[in-house]
Amino acid sequence: MTGPDPAAEAEAALDAFSPPCWYPYLVGVTLLVNAVRDLHLVSDGPSCGFFRAEQFFGTHDLASTLLDVSSRHRAVVSATHLDRLVDGRDTRFPDLLTRVASAPFVPAVLAAGSPVASMSGVRYAEAAEAVAAATGKPIGVVPDRSLSADWLEGFSDALATLASVLPLRGSPGEGKVALVGHFMDRNEEDHLGNVREIRRLLAALDLDLESVWPGGEPVEALARAGSASVLLALPPGRKAAGVLAGRTGARVVECELPFGPRATDRFLLAAGEACGRTDRARRAVREAEAVWAPAIKRVTLGRFLGTRWAYGGDPGLVPGILEIADLVGAETALVASWSMDPPPSGHTARSGETGPLYRVRTVPLRRLLEAEAATLDLAIGNADFLAICPPFRPREVPGGGRSNAGRGVEIGFPSPGHHAMFDQPFLGYRGFLCLAARIAEALAVPRVWG
Repeated sequence: MTGPDPAAEAEAALDAFSPPCWYPYLVGVTLLVNAVRDLHLVSDGPSCGFFRAEQFFGTHDLASTLLDVSSRHRAVVSATHLDRLVDGRDTRFPDLLTRVASAPFVPAVLAAGSPVASMSGVRYAEAAEAVAAATGKPIGVVPDRSLSADWLEGFSDALATLASVLPLRGSPGEGKVALVGHFMDRNEEDHLGNVREIRRLLAALDLDLESVWPGGEPVEALARAGSASVLLALPPGRKAAGVLAGRTGARVVECELPFGPRATDRFLLAAGEACGRTDRARRAVREAEAVWAPAIKRVTLGRFLGTRWAYGGDPGLVPGILEIADLVGAETALVASWSMDPPPSGHTARSGETGPLYRVRTVPLRRLLEAEAATLDLAIGNADFLAICPPFRPREVPGGGRSNAGRGVEIGFPSPGHHAMFDQPFLGYRGFLCLAARIAEALAVPRVWG
């Protein structure tokens, strides 16, 4: 009879307590607020919550306005601790909510609790209703799911909350649509470029994109969703689209994220069919392929074909990464979704191909990457994923040593290393070519420089 294996137990404990490969619920809430130019967030919780904004401002998003040098921050925290709440007489949160909502430059507010405050029985809905009545400002209370849900759910819940309280204007009109659930993690020219590209694609179908939820614009721009007859709902926006449709009577059309040319085809065809423009959508797809297919053909044989990739990051990009790799003749050896739940589906797995990982932790993920390292050519994903990628197919560098520098493509939250200062979308047909160029450049490093 053998006893417990101390080494195995230590390894299992290290796996279980290593950092998770997903982000907290309130990161998703903050992400949404960051993407609506004048929306404000009041969080009830310890003072350390204030530093949540620093995960965006000046690091991942150089165009973020969450923080302000004059202290007119768009994300503020009550700095409430449990010892202030036990007697039930703490007024810090409602007082702060009132001060923020009363400011003339604040058009709308989201309020969010934290476990340490919520468990004391704070009545957020009542406080928000009272402040909204006193100030005339829309105030939404985001569900407190910090202990059970991740950042994707935080974004989705915050967007749905905003959809339930924000005044809408206009009435649904023919040929007018809104995009709901654009996972805009920063205000730089990659995501702003995505909005421009989607607007261009829909214009080819003679559709007016009235509003993007969110699109880096002010609250007032979101209100224009009231004039959309069709709501194009991306996966993170399904809840919000349902709420908006209940208020306006608009039709909800569930769409894939247009990430990669084939997904963009399906996005356009779904929008075209919903709006009676199927022929135009088919024509737009054909005309686009005549542009992107020759361009990608030039580099596929020389750069992409036969390479092996690993991806880790934004779950919404998982189906597109798998499909793009298939399209250019690359193999995805490992895909990790930064989420507690499975990523959106949309990719048909090849024989023997394992599905995307999710609810995974850093140490076991790194172990899996190390097992694949000898045959990997490229890592693509967020900065946290790239940081745990071991050197793969290492090459000698001048002066001694080995390196895989330049073999990673940073995309998604967080991306403190790569910033888009000019039009650089990654959605739609133009976005596909922009991303393909970045990948081809990264793959060229060992071939060009040894």
